Amino acid sequence: MNQSSPASLGATLAEEELVARLRWFIRHRWVAAVAVPMVAVVASAWLHVDLPLAAICATAFSIVAYNLLFCRLVKVVEGRRGAAGLSAAKLLANAQISSDLAALTVLIHFSGGVENPFAFFFIFHIIIASILLSPRATFAQAGLATFLFCSTCVLEEGGIIRHYSLWPFLPAGHHQRLAFLSGNLLVVTATLFISAYFATSITRRLRQREEQVVRLSEDLRLAYDRLSASEHAKALYMRKVSHELRAPLAAIRSTLTVILEGFLGPLAPKHAEMLGRADRRAGELLSLIEDILVLTRSREAPLERDKVRLSPAEVLDSVIALLRPRADAKGLTLETHLPAESLPLLGEPESIRELFTNLIANAIKYTPKGGKASVSASADSNFLRVSVSDTGIGINAEDLANIFDEFYRAENARQFDAAGTGLGLSIVKAIVQAHGGQITVASEPGQGTTFEVLLPLAASAGGAD
Repeated sequence: MNQSSPASLGATLAEEELVARLRWFIRHRWVAAVAVPMVAVVASAWLHVDLPLAAICATAFSIVAYNLLFCRLVKVVEGRRGAAGLSAAKLLANAQISSDLAALTVLIHFSGGVENPFAFFFIFHIIIASILLSPRATFAQAGLATFLFCSTCVLEEGGIIRHYSLWPFLPAGHHQRLAFLSGNLLVVTATLFISAYFATSITRRLRQREEQVVRLSEDLRLAYDRLSASEHAKALYMRKVSHELRAPLAAIRSTLTVILEGFLGPLAPKHAEMLGRADRRAGELLSLIEDILVLTRSREAPLERDKVRLSPAEVLDSVIALLRPRADAKGLTLETHLPAESLPLLGEPESIRELFTNLIANAIKYTPKGGKASVSASADSNFLRVSVSDTGIGINAEDLANIFDEFYRAENARQFDAAGTGLGLSIVKAIVQAHGGQITVASEPGQGTTFEVLLPLAASAGGAD
């Protein structure tokens, strides 16, 4: 499949932005075309200024005419792509601004010429040019505006074209006073070019910053892609190694089981003790490999096709039924507070079961005999809130920040129960994040721990079966 180069893609984006601004320019021109004759009529009726209303209305009509043309040309430009489309859009922007400058010059001529204070409206178009065009094109438009205004004023002063006086605001013949004329022309010219300089300087700096942000975004995207590829490769490697290790370990345990159960004859007590120790170590290693496989799978966000609507109450019931004998064996009270109504959760069933199993199993594991563990679930806005609490050994404040790290076990947890891989809570966090949820923990040493999990309900996740 053909892919666009970064240069052509950048040209396309710049063209789309420029076309959007040209359409904005066209929309506002409709307002100007309507406002011009209305202002002229109000000035003539209320301020008693003698203005050539027919000529002004004709100029407004010409603005409507060329604006219709620009509407059609914008559609033509939209049909082009890449550098050619960008060049056409810039040419159309120049044509629009030049046409507006000419129309503004004609309107100023019909409403006082050099006496008209609205001559400074040229500045608006210079600012717009600095936004749409290059600095060189902006200064060219400033030069065109200066030429059009100065030529009109000079021709009026020389009597070559008629001057429409703004009497009674200014005395007759004021436009022919050399000091007034030259001063006005100098101020307008200086204002236009100074505006062009400042506007283009600011716009150039903004465009440079924008280009830096775009380059930085691209660098970050590439870095993220490389990191994602590295993480994916690491996950594949860990999965492959774990699978390769699991098979021989399972075979070793099977062999040890056959020997320990006496199928090959009786064992001396010393031999049975040594083989039993080896079996336990092999079991711990096999458990570690299983946890690594689960963690690797959990960190690869479940695909949408793997997610289904499931009942968290049913999942929790099945997990609790599996773990209740373990709690009973320790003399623990295992309480549940599950909602009677159905709360559909969109998730990957095996991962959700693994999530709840780890949390509840930890609550049972780190609670001394005679203690209590409780599991509750409820709807919280568009989320399912599951709370797993215990009256166990708790977690020290300095350990709370690290409990979700891989292979991390708090000192009091190791002292209470030496067995453990340190991956259970890492798996929990990976599953929660893969499902777009959040997990928090609150704990007091010797008082117990509470984990709260928020998972999006099926309706808020926008999923379906």
